[in-house]
Amino acid sequence: MLRFAPSRARRSFLGSCLATTFGLFLAAVAGCGDSAQPKPSDRTDSATPALPAETKWYTSYREAVTEAGRLGRPILADFTGSDWCPPCIMLKKEVFDTEVFAAWAARNVVLLEVDFPRNPPLPEDQQAENEGLATKYGVEDFPTILFLNSDGGVLGKMGYAEGPKRWTEAAQEIVSSN
Repeated sequence: MLRFAPSRARRSFLGSCLATTFGLFLAAVAGCGDSAQPKPSDRTDSATPALPAETKWYTSYREAVTEAGRLGRPILADFTGSDWCPPCIMLKKEVFDTEVFAAWAARNVVLLEVDFPRNPPLPEDQQAENEGLATKYGVEDFPTILFLNSDGGVLGKMGYAEGPKRWTEAAQEIVSSN
């Protein structure tokens, strides 16, 4: 009787494929440190993916602080892994890229993106600034949204809340209470 016995190279290849698949599965399940990942079926309002031209996300902390002081508004700092973190990508798509959010933000906050992308990496000076901000504010999970006053003090903290209406309502509570 003939039996199939895979070669050593084939066994090594199959083991490598299995390990890679298992690693990808664990990464997808683990998310980015946010244990409560939203499910699309739980959404209660629809997102309109049209970002008005006047919505401006600063990438420089200093510029955001200057603008917040000039306007008398808090800073909404989005600590994100824009190209690798599934909850971050979902928050951007379902909340930040909507007209509901853009209209709310234009009236209430100065937007600051503190990004940690993998491809392509940020310029060294921007990466150093973002790492310094994450250390300063103790950010360990993504996404983390901090509301800051123009002196850099923390007014509140958020993560993901489903849908732009629910998210902006929760954000407004933080902004209004300070």
